[in-house]
Amino acid sequence: MTARVVAVDGGQSGIRLLDNRGSLDLELPGVSRLEGDPLTTIAKAVAGAVEGQSGEPIDTLVFGLSTVPEMPEEARAFAQAVAAQIPARRIIVTDDAVAHHAALFGSTPGIALAIGTGVACTAVGTDQGFYSVSGYGFLLGDDGGAFWLGREAIRVVLDGRYDNPQSPLALLIGKEFGDLGSLPALIHSRERAVNDVAHLAPQILALAHTDPLAQSVVEAALQCLTQAVARAQHSAPGLDQPRVQWTSKLFSADPVWATRLSTALQYAAPGGQVERSDALPLAGGLWLGETSDCGAYGPHLLEFENTEGIVHVA
Repeated sequence: MTARVVAVDGGQSGIRLLDNRGSLDLELPGVSRLEGDPLTTIAKAVAGAVEGQSGEPIDTLVFGLSTVPEMPEEARAFAQAVAAQIPARRIIVTDDAVAHHAALFGSTPGIALAIGTGVACTAVGTDQGFYSVSGYGFLLGDDGGAFWLGREAIRVVLDGRYDNPQSPLALLIGKEFGDLGSLPALIHSRERAVNDVAHLAPQILALAHTDPLAQSVVEAALQCLTQAVARAQHSAPGLDQPRVQWTSKLFSADPVWATRLSTALQYAAPGGQVERSDALPLAGGLWLGETSDCGAYGPHLLEFENTEGIVHVA
């Protein structure tokens, strides 16, 4: 029998845990880089979630993080913090975009597009190389994701507040955040501003069916997403007729915009096969923890062995 694996998907909107036994399936509040040390918060949250659980010990913990540590010493410190609280034999740390692609393709060639609070667009080419062409975080990119949609909607409302302060989009923004004249200060003072702005996105998509201003924001998001897929096809060799799979609770919940997105992506990757998927990064995390050959993802995994609370690079 395969050893017990627990996958953790740690993002800005939520921290999710799932094991390969069906005994653990939890969601905790998310954390962003603006909220202190996100890695410390994630380690404590995961330890608290599994503490006191009876049953089979955890063999492997796989973390797919939007706040993945970039420096080896940071990753080791994070793994050490986890090992001090959870007696797992092995700890794997990687980017949530890697886990997402693994969930969809299992290291085979293809383009994966994840649209959540942010955006991740990745590809594996026929050279077994892994290519990331989006998902730079909310300060640098994530164009087309929920936070981007919310931010762009707020921006266009603020730009036009003297000409059209009673537009449907302006009324929506005002209802959610308050007086337009004070809006920048109100939003920047929020404890979880990124999450709050991202939560506007479903309402923007709904409003875009009837409001031209909201529609222009969503269409701009589609353009950003199609450009990301086009970059992925161009960057990864051997993807002349690629498989493209996209996942998004946001767009999947709106059949009209889901169809528009699939159509736009088909134009971005002519000759390819575009599919919507419900696969979660957690499934990719479990795959990474169970497989003996991580293929294209191997160079992008930080793996540690835990010996009595002391971690060693695997």
